[in-house]
Amino acid sequence: MSLELYATYVVACIVIVLVPGPTVTLIIANSIRHGSRAGLANVAGTQAGLAIMIAIVGIGLNTLIAGMGHWFEWVRLIGAAYLIWMGVQMFRSKGTLNP
Repeated sequence: MSLELYATYVVACIVIVLVPGPTVTLIIANSIRHGSRAGLANVAGTQAGLAIMIAIVGIGLNTLIAGMGHWFEWVRLIGAAYLIWMGVQMFRSKGTLNP
């Protein structure tokens, strides 16, 4: 990987981390417009919504894994075979670092 490409990646990651998301923007806007009590109410509502979404995803994944447990073994074996194939391809390559 070239230094220029790596620097571009690092700058993009920093920009993504620094830019607030829609939830933070809403909380800040409501806090400025309606006061800190409204901002804290937005924070509480946001966290409650996040907890509900996490619970729904957890229940859904649990149901999916319970219902399709026999397929998981096949996916695991196929993934292991793919990793072995990639390792063999790496050993057979010429080993140059330039893409």
